[in-house]
Amino acid sequence: MNLLQRQMLSIFFTKAYLPYEEELEKRCFFVLDSSGLPISTATAWFAMSGFGYQASLHWVAACPEYQGLGLGKAIVLSALHSFSNLEPEKDIWLHTQTWSYKAVQLYHGLGFNLMKTDKLANMNTRDGTLKIYPNDYHEAIPILKNVLSELVLSELINAAV
Repeated sequence: MNLLQRQMLSIFFTKAYLPYEEELEKRCFFVLDSSGLPISTATAWFAMSGFGYQASLHWVAACPEYQGLGLGKAIVLSALHSFSNLEPEKDIWLHTQTWSYKAVQLYHGLGFNLMKTDKLANMNTRDGTLKIYPNDYHEAIPILKNVLSELVLSELINAAV
């Protein structure tokens, strides 16, 4: 990540999350390396919209040099566990992209299913306003078909709700 990308990320984070600093302290999780630097993160977040309150998993990431070591699964499990205290009895939503197909497999393995019709509200946008993400299920399936095995794709489609 270059300096401009880091600055843009910092501005986005400041607008989207810092207004909720108290919540952020309870909802943002990190895995640290042996020197104390964060190498993986996930956030157990929320949004209010015309859809009502949506608990949602945000900002799941691991530094490239640490990917494939199980950190993504560990950090997502930590965030998901926190939802049982923060958002008991709430469905947990997640928005991801087809280029994150490895993450799609991880999320599915942890109990997430593709949604065919619902939309996701996200109040943590670059300009700090609420955004409603359309569901791109029908556009995503042909893309995922090119990068996932037939078995995994079949499981995703059969479990979709």
